[in-house]
Amino acid sequence: MIMTELPWLVAAFVTGLLSAGHCLPMCGGIAMALGQQTRGDPAWLRAMKLSAHGTGRIMTYAVLGWTLGALVMLLPLQKLQPLAVAVRVLSGLMLIAMGLYIGRWWLGLTKLERLGAKLWQPVKTWFARALQNKGLAPSLLAGMLWGLLPCGLVYSALTVAAARMDAADAALYMLAFGLGTLPAMLLPALLSSSFQFSNALRRVSALALIGFGLWIAWHNGAGLWSADDPHQHHHHHSLSAN
Repeated sequence: MIMTELPWLVAAFVTGLLSAGHCLPMCGGIAMALGQQTRGDPAWLRAMKLSAHGTGRIMTYAVLGWTLGALVMLLPLQKLQPLAVAVRVLSGLMLIAMGLYIGRWWLGLTKLERLGAKLWQPVKTWFARALQNKGLAPSLLAGMLWGLLPCGLVYSALTVAAARMDAADAALYMLAFGLGTLPAMLLPALLSSSFQFSNALRRVSALALIGFGLWIAWHNGAGLWSADDPHQHHHHHSLSAN
């Protein structure tokens, strides 16, 4: 199973890395503030606190992935093969939307962020309170709440995770995705200053995500139009998320 999942985990990690063009302007300010808050601490304590922030955020991603994956498992997708394939095609389309968002060619994901912003309002207060407290436990809590920040890229990653149609797989996907976002968040925190992502690198990463999304959508779309043909059994193997 590990070998089977490895390509998807690598893809999730790389997706997180490629999201740096959005993560830096979106969350770089928060990461920088967290880094400044720990500047007076000994090096070992500062490292522990920053690790707690990142760990908490990734934990939230994993929990969200597990929850969404568990909900998808309740659907009779195995009996409705075309619907199952459609869910996987949607995950590819969401990756394309992610790439377009990072490249700033289409900002449709901001609509999802506006919806998430309504849920963020009460969490924002708890987040601010967690930041005021010192210690590893508040740092971990702040990181966990940070993971709930409205983000179209996280929503896209969750869609891909849900397409795994397995709670554990979805949690692992989001865990790998979160690990991929760590470098972009650690730089502002460690430097305690803003860090710019060049337009060229941002566009390259955006095109890579679009290409990945196109591959997923096309690969699974092949199964959509062959799913109703009883003479074609190979469509089961064409589902890249299996």
